[in-house]
Amino acid sequence: MLPPKTTEIKPLYARALDLQKQGKGAEALAIHQRILLAQPKLAEVHFQIGRIHAEAGHAEKAEAALRKALALKPGEAAIWQALAAVLRGGAAKKLAREAAKAGVVLGTEAEAAPILAGIARDPAKAEAAALALVKQAPQAFWPVFALGQARLARGNWAGALGALEAAHARDPHHAEAALALGQCLARLDQPSRAEALLRPLAGSSSRARLALARLLREGLRFDEAVAVLGDDAASAALAAELALAEAARGHVDAALEAATRAISAGADPVALSLDLARGLQGAGAAAAMPRALELGLAQFPGDPRLLTQLAAHLQSDGAFDRAAAILDDVIAAHPGHAPAYLSQVSSRKLSEGDPLL
Repeated sequence: MLPPKTTEIKPLYARALDLQKQGKGAEALAIHQRILLAQPKLAEVHFQIGRIHAEAGHAEKAEAALRKALALKPGEAAIWQALAAVLRGGAAKKLAREAAKAGVVLGTEAEAAPILAGIARDPAKAEAAALALVKQAPQAFWPVFALGQARLARGNWAGALGALEAAHARDPHHAEAALALGQCLARLDQPSRAEALLRPLAGSSSRARLALARLLREGLRFDEAVAVLGDDAASAALAAELALAEAARGHVDAALEAATRAISAGADPVALSLDLARGLQGAGAAAAMPRALELGLAQFPGDPRLLTQLAAHLQSDGAFDRAAAILDDVIAAHPGHAPAYLSQVSSRKLSEGDPLL
């Protein structure tokens, strides 16, 4: 292989970068190696060789190339960050200490840890801090992972997607990144991609199991959702999801039994009872709605949402007087509960001067 002429180096380097973008690492590597025959001290070329080897999973070759690049350009943060991504154990810790002395941000787990810990307290502040870290270490895993998690916490699913996709691409084996991306894709109505990420995790992660079951239920795959959850769904969240999946396929007794277990484990009895009642109605088991509502009423007998929903069911069943009596009590106890007024209006004729009107 002949070394290129000086005038050829710049266009050859541009060609190699273009090949890297196309995923043609071997072809790009050959060009970079040819460039080094003419100019062996080009830090940028050693850096790109390191990136190619890193993407191919050749950690030792990547480290060797990146260390050459770092020796030539010790002030280039991108080289430090790329090297940090391929090192493990003591070598990674040593590099982190050296980077701290040099004032270089690597975008490590330790640097992202305070951001991740602060998401629950103030997700907006955590997002701003994560974004700042991403700008300092744009190729690192932890900054984009923290940014994606902060945006998920704020309900910004579309905004989280790009960050979580970048995190997953940089570390496909990181279970939390795969789970977060799967949950995000499910929210953004991309069920096939979401299922592909969540299903391999469901056996070892209850959160992935829950997310997958919910995805299947929302996709009207009720039997599959129940199969994923199993009969031993003991946690509040899993038992509640099982109750909704059973309700969706019209299995009343199984749904009520799972809901009872969920409430005993700490699920919100009001919210679950309402969701369960609606699920039974949607499955054509409206006659069982009062049984679902009674689960919540046993805990909160005066809850206006449960009583108004019960009254609405009685109205649809033709029991207008019973419904009106319930709604009168709700309005008297909770005069600001608008749905009770609306239900009462639909159950009786109103004349001018009626207090309800």
